[in-house]
Amino acid sequence: MLARLILICSLLVATPAMADWQEGMWIGVQTISPKPDRVIGIWCYAGVGCVDKNNKPSTLTFGTWHAVDISNDVPASTIGVFLNGMLLASNPTGTICSIEVWFRAPGVTLPTCNQTGFKEPCLRVIWQMVDMINGGQRTNGFALVPVVGGKFEFLWTTGGPGWGTGCSPGLNVGIDGYVRQ
Repeated sequence: MLARLILICSLLVATPAMADWQEGMWIGVQTISPKPDRVIGIWCYAGVGCVDKNNKPSTLTFGTWHAVDISNDVPASTIGVFLNGMLLASNPTGTICSIEVWFRAPGVTLPTCNQTGFKEPCLRVIWQMVDMINGGQRTNGFALVPVVGGKFEFLWTTGGPGWGTGCSPGLNVGIDGYVRQ
């Protein structure tokens, strides 16, 4: 009987679904909340362009995956970070704007669900916001994101009538904690 129990337990531990998970032992949280320095900061102005958290022209373009190096912000053994932030949209032109944000570990090649028509497997949108006509919308978001080699990746897109016709989106994200081995 004991042999059967051991066999069943070993089969449960070795299931393929568990191969997609990595366990961590330690969690670190900010002692200063919120931390003043944001990991991702992008603000865009309709017809002008985007700037980063240092008010320099941003290279973090829409519709492209971008690697974010956080190796100086978290311990080397970090396998995940807790991100907290805000999506922003100002829209004085009378059109409807939307912003979507995805996060992933570096090297993941799955398409986003909107690229596949929501056919699995795909990456699901983490944060989404739709701005009302002639409005200014703010939405808070939170995500636990996998980290590999001190980095994670993110993609952001805008929808609706589009950037350039009056949508002014922004993204402001920081690390509130980490998980490490």
